[in-house]
Formats: sequence, C-alpha cells, structure tokens
Amino acid sequence: IQAFFIRYNPLTLPGFNLFQRLAHLEGISQWFFTPCRIFFLLLPLLYVAFGIVPMRSTVQDGLYFFLPFYLLNLFAFSWLNERSRSALLSDIYEIVQCIPVSALLLQTLFKPFSAKFRVTPKGMSRDRHIYNWEIAWPLVVLWLMSAAALIVSLSVAYGGTYFLSNMQADSNFIEGMKGVWVWCAYNVFVLTIALYLMRDVPKPTLNEWFEKDVPIQIRTQNRMFESTSCKVSEAGAELHLQGWIEGTTTVEFCIPNTSIWLNSRVMSEQRQGSITIVRLRFYRLNPFEFRSLVEFLFCQPGQWKDILVPTEQRSLLLLIKIFFSPVFWIVDKARNELTGKLVRLDLKNLKA
Repeated sequence: IQAFFIRYNPLTLPGFNLFQRLAHLEGISQWFFTPCRIFFLLLPLLYVAFGIVPMRSTVQDGLYFFLPFYLLNLFAFSWLNERSRSALLSDIYEIVQCIPVSALLLQTLFKPFSAKFRVTPKGMSRDRHIYNWEIAWPLVVLWLMSAAALIVSLSVAYGGTYFLSNMQADSNFIEGMKGVWVWCAYNVFVLTIALYLMRDVPKPTLNEWFEKDVPIQIRTQNRMFESTSCKVSEAGAELHLQGWIEGTTTVEFCIPNTSIWLNSRVMSEQRQGSITIVRLRFYRLNPFEFRSLVEFLFCQPGQWKDILVPTEQRSLLLLIKIFFSPVFWIVDKARNELTGKLVRLDLKNLKA
C-alpha cells in the first residue's frame, strides 16, 4: 500500500505499459478485499439485530438460482487455477488474517510510513503448543455473536419468538430469516475452523529435513558404511545403517555425487533389530562445504514437486473433518477409557 505514496509509484512511474500497470495495481489493490471479509461476517448479525430481510426470496429460490451459480464459480476457480489453490481453503485463510490485515491497512492509509516493513520470521522453533490469542480474540467475539444470531434466526425461521414482535406475521421476513440462518451457520463453521488453526504445533528444529533415496556413505577412521536412504538437513543427517559400531563419536558424511566429506558428530544411535538409526550433526563446515550441502538439499533436478491442493470436494470433506475433530477426540477418548476399564475388569476376573 505504501507504493501509492512514494515517488516511484508503479501506477504513475514512466516506462510501464498498460498491462504492467494493471499487474502492479492488482498487487496493491488486492489488500483492499480483506475488509470485505469482515463486512460479510458482520452483515448477517446486522440483519438479525435490526430485523432486516436481505433478500425477498424463498429457500427454493436460493437453491434454484444461487446454488448452481455458486457451484459453477467454485469448480471454475479450481479448473482455472489447475488446483494450485482451493477457494474453500483460501476462505479460511482470509478469515484468519482479515482483522489484523484490515487494521494495518487503515493505519497505512492514514499514516503511510508509520509501520515499517518487516520480513515474516523464519527459522523459528517451538517446544510446545502455542495458541495465538492476539489474533484469535476478535474472532472469538465474532463467533459468539454469530452463534447467537444463528440461534435467533433459526428460531424466527421455524416458528420461534423474536424481539421484533411486530414483524413476526410478515411471511417475507420469516422466509428471509431462512436465508440468514444459513449464512450465520456458514460463518460459525468457518470461524470455528479458523479458531482451531490459531494453535501452532511444536516445531523442535529450525531446519527443514528432506528424505533422500540416494546412496549415502559415511566413514570412520577404520571403516566405511553405506545407506540407501536418509534424512538430511543443513544441520545434520539421520541414517539407517547395518553393522554399526556402537560408541563411535565422529564420522565423515559424503555429499552424494561429490567427493566432499563433511565433519560430523554422532548425536545418538538407536538399534532396531539388525539396523541402527544413527543421527549426525555437521560441524566446522567451511563456506564451500556448506554451499555444496545447500545445493544438494535445495538445488537438485526434481527436488521441488508441484503440490496440488485438494479438489473442492475433498477440501469440503477436510473442513468438515476439522470442524468435528473435537467430537472425534471425545469419542476416541471415551472408547479408550472404556477399553481400559474392560481390560482391567478382565484382568481382575482372571486373577479371581
């Protein structure tokens, strides 16, 4: 947004053609769609609070006109993007970021250079689950309000009482509330999933680990070991080895397809049958060795695969599964407790 207020504004800077300016305009203006997401979260609340009928239509009208239009847009989006993103999953992402981004957008419009550009933190590790309450609490408020609006709109739509008693006899109002409760239900659905996603899971390491199915060699002073697969990162490696000599403290790790050997310390070893899982940590790497390791990890042909997001149908099933995950957790916990009680009862009867 700050690009609007600088001398080198890409919309007015000489030398760009029309399509280049449109490309820059999209990059700038796409941030203005974020407040619209808040608007669509608040609209059904206003409808219920003030007794406003948004559309003079029946549920059948909505199924006949809106549903085909919505499905066509959904599948056209997936087809045009060649499954590089999902409209349903993107909607959850917009919910998560809509309030903080909108606040920063307003701040930038009124004081363009009050907020300095900051690179997103990377290379962070966490040893426990963290819940991001700073971003979550406004969504909690919206969730509570949407849940209340859902209850009220359902009550009105299906014969309940409503504080605007003079409108209860209006059939258009009641039909309109049938559309509003669906809208409120969708908002509760997406807000619930967004609140689940505020939990950051533990990340015990700073580095990204890659599984490599290539011949790997390590050597000690007296022996050479080989493995056909391993996990490797910028910090170290994990190999499955046969004939490993316990108590080895230092080895050299050969970067595949090179003659470069990296100094490594044995951090742990775990025997599983005839296989020993050995974890190494690289140390004292010079710039050339580190660059060669980075090239092996990140720059090999075929290293980066095209990631296809789920289809819209699978995205919907995934979101439903996430929404009901607490129910699944409770059922699993109850089943495990019941199984444990039955096992203890069987043992008690066996002893008797």
